[in-house]
Amino acid sequence: MLTATLLLTVLPALAAAPSGPAADYVEARTASVYAGACHAAGEYTTQGREAVLAWRFAPGARDAAGVDLSGAVVVAVLAADRNLAEDGARTRSVLYADASADPRVRAAAVAAVRAAFPARLGRVAEVRTAPLDFALDGEAFRVAAGDEVELRGTTLPDRQCCKMPFDRWYEPFAAPLPETPAVVGNCDLFRVADETLGRSFARRGENNAFLSRVALPPAGAAVAAR
Repeated sequence: MLTATLLLTVLPALAAAPSGPAADYVEARTASVYAGACHAAGEYTTQGREAVLAWRFAPGARDAAGVDLSGAVVVAVLAADRNLAEDGARTRSVLYADASADPRVRAAAVAAVRAAFPARLGRVAEVRTAPLDFALDGEAFRVAAGDEVELRGTTLPDRQCCKMPFDRWYEPFAAPLPETPAVVGNCDLFRVADETLGRSFARRGENNAFLSRVALPPAGAAVAAR
């Protein structure tokens, strides 16, 4: 498995996969994805009902119509009636498109994400335009959408957070490319304040993030919720 540093170094150099446009990907949940068994079990039934998913399309990425998506960012906030990992979770979402992007590119990036992940996004309650921030700097990551979404953190340096053996209890909602297996991250801050979804929280110091590069499925090959 690639180390976190190597992973984030090679991400910009990878070309888009033939299956669909490639994107750097950050995911954070309101549940620890890497933890001790008791910790994970204690959270499962009451936590993990919210998540933020963020994509930054890779250089050269294009949608099915040939629109150049290079550098375009889309952020999704998810809220469900139960842990998002459960079958049958009823999910609503709000999507954020980058206010600084060309309107045609902005629309194409949102459309590509919606077409690729309809089951995971559930009912899209709103699509908003806002200033977006997406960064993978060495072992650090950062995502922000207006005043409503902010998450930042680092990859786990040694995975020594408690005395119990740890394990990974979830898989990313967007499957990583084989060359860039998902790396677990610890969020120094994970904050959402979304009136449409009725969710407001600020969480700190949890192993609740995934970092990877993904390839969005081409049109007509959407992935199911997991």
